[in-house]
Amino acid sequence: MLSMATGERRQHKYFCHCFMILTWDFMCRANNTVTILIDQMQWHGDHLEIELSPQKDTKKGEKKRLPRRLHANPQQPGACPIVALALYLGLMAGRLEMNGLLFSRELPAQTFHGWAKQDPQRPRE
Repeated sequence: MLSMATGERRQHKYFCHCFMILTWDFMCRANNTVTILIDQMQWHGDHLEIELSPQKDTKKGEKKRLPRRLHANPQQPGACPIVALALYLGLMAGRLEMNGLLFSRELPAQTFHGWAKQDPQRPRE
């Protein structure tokens, strides 16, 4: 899948690549990745922390926000979340919405799911 995302020629390739890498690294569901806000990202030393929106309550009924940490992967730049995020932000910055969402509503999780269901053997457009 990673080679499909990085080799994709259509407009959504950077979205698909970044979305897949972040979802994989956070070990979360796609609907969690969609809710990432740009102002929830902060550098702390050698890693980037992103607070994901809480999905479930604790036993006491509280919603906890635990920051997720992203570290660079210099051994595999194609699988590096920092590189994927930098490419996405650098190339899609003019299209980001003013509501603070990292991923535009034009490119929801359904776009990624539709792309991921495609046959990897079929040539890309």
